[in-house]
Amino acid sequence: MDVKELELQMLMAELNKYNGRATELISYYIPAGYDLTKVLDDLSYEYSTAQNIKDKNTRQH
Repeated sequence: MDVKELELQMLMAELNKYNGRATELISYYIPAGYDLTKVLDDLSYEYSTAQNIKDKNTRQH
C-alpha cells in the first residue's frame, strides 16, 4: 500500500465519524483538475436553495 492510499483511508475514517440527519450533511467529490469556480457556483446555489427551506432547524444545518 502506498502513501496516498493510506492517506485516503485515514481521511475516510475521519469522515466516517461525522453523522447528520437526512439532508444536513452533503458529500461533494471534486475530481482532480475540475474547475473550482464551478464548484463554488454549485455550492452557492445549494446554499441559496437551502435558505428557502421552511423548517428553521433543517435550514440552519
